[in-house]
Amino acid sequence: MQVKKIAKWGIVVTVVMLMGIVVFGESTCPSCPQTLDEFMQQLEGKAIKADGTPLKVGFTLPELWSQFIVSFNYAPWLLGQAGAIVTTVNCNNDVSKQINFYEDFASMGVDAILSISVDPNAIAPTVKRIKEQYGIPFVFMNKGVYDENGVSLADYYIGSPDYEMGKLAAEYIVEKAAGRHVKVAEVTGPLYQFTALYRDKGFKDVLAQHPNVELVNVRDCTWLADKAMDAVSDILTAHPDIFAIFSQSDCMLPGVFSAMEQAGRLFPADDPKHIIVVATDGAPNAFQAIRDGYLDMTLQHNPYGMSTIGVKALLWIAHGLPLPEERDTRIAPVPVTKDNVDDPSLWGNYGTPKNEAWPGTLNVWMREIWPGEEDFWTNK
Repeated sequence: MQVKKIAKWGIVVTVVMLMGIVVFGESTCPSCPQTLDEFMQQLEGKAIKADGTPLKVGFTLPELWSQFIVSFNYAPWLLGQAGAIVTTVNCNNDVSKQINFYEDFASMGVDAILSISVDPNAIAPTVKRIKEQYGIPFVFMNKGVYDENGVSLADYYIGSPDYEMGKLAAEYIVEKAAGRHVKVAEVTGPLYQFTALYRDKGFKDVLAQHPNVELVNVRDCTWLADKAMDAVSDILTAHPDIFAIFSQSDCMLPGVFSAMEQAGRLFPADDPKHIIVVATDGAPNAFQAIRDGYLDMTLQHNPYGMSTIGVKALLWIAHGLPLPEERDTRIAPVPVTKDNVDDPSLWGNYGTPKNEAWPGTLNVWMREIWPGEEDFWTNK
């Protein structure tokens, strides 16, 4: 396991490198499962509380149009295998709906809330109040939620190092520019969200060190493909010599490529008229675009890995076990290009949930032995 701690803007996070194979020894955790089959068998009943009742969890998804977000449905499936009762709701990208769902969950008396936020800033006051009034723990995935002082409101948060992802995207483009003066553009999520803001900052911080790479346009597309299509159409009109485009999410790629095709600018990587496109998520649609030659790189951040750690945190809470001291954890991104796009360990080659155990579940779960790990696997 490779783990490193980084500090950005006053927030200290743990970055977990999900690469390679973990070998579990008896000296580390004698009772821990050694195979995925053993893991799933031993997981049964782990969501049953001390009083004999099942853990009740409310789970909110921000939307269901992107393959990346849809794949977080692995979390309620895995919780269900452990015996939990999970109520899953789709917020349709409406923050007011998400806030109402939180209120409903509190009234229902759930034991915990698992969530991917629509707008972290907008939900923060409600999250803080529900925690104080009802004592309900929150586990957040993908997007962190912080109070006005930058303090995490999550009992546990698992996401990706967004600043690093922005840096990696820029570094790839800088390398391809090879010292030439080129123009680049960026299509983003809402720049008031930490996810989009940090990716943008990482991207810009690298470009600031390379004046030959000129950032000519940044457009907030709120993660929507149709808005990305309009943005890229405008960019291609204003800058017909554009060299590269950074899409902050694979979910906007259909709009990016549609705009390029309509403008007669969609060419594969082996064509001299090719426009470099870089994105993040590592979703199946991005992998196909890489194989087709239109996408040069996507940065995988793994919804199955995040779901697995999110479930682990919920079960630790249910068993009254101590969570790790560092509760702000990021799974390191994996650059995916034509050279490794067919790697079977990448979640984009697995696809969306299939009502079965994701093959990497045990590997992710055991990347870090948590306090109480032995007790968790020993006791029902």
